[in-house]
Amino acid sequence: MTEATITGIATILSSVLTIIVTKYLESDKYINAGKAMKEAVRGNWKGIFNQTLDDQNITVPIDFNLKVSSWGSITGKAKIIFNNELIHFNIRGGFYLRHFLKMNYENADRSVTQFGSFVFKLSDTSKKLTGHFVGYGHISGKVISGPAVLEKN
Repeated sequence: MTEATITGIATILSSVLTIIVTKYLESDKYINAGKAMKEAVRGNWKGIFNQTLDDQNITVPIDFNLKVSSWGSITGKAKIIFNNELIHFNIRGGFYLRHFLKMNYENADRSVTQFGSFVFKLSDTSKKLTGHFVGYGHISGKVISGPAVLEKN
């Protein structure tokens, strides 16, 4: 083997190892749930969340599309319509315990300051996520929070 070939192989192997280590470190705070739990969470979810804004309780419909990696990390997209504005979010998280999920969200438009976290409990039938969120709302300019419920489509 030539020195160039050995260097090329070493570069490829170090890139693969970097990806594996990064995935491991990203998922260390979450458990690698079993195949059935991953399948239960993967897919489309529809529901609502509630928040109080200026002493008014507001109900907002939300749609999630979630993917679960073989490592058990959760990624996805979400969308809401709030004040006649369609807002898209990126979702990232994982299984905290067997039936508990923690997912962070941020506005898909990186120029908009809007972010937060959801904590959900997956129902025993694996068809419902019930929990709460807390985050910063760019429309209100405030920290917002409230309950959230989603059902699997």
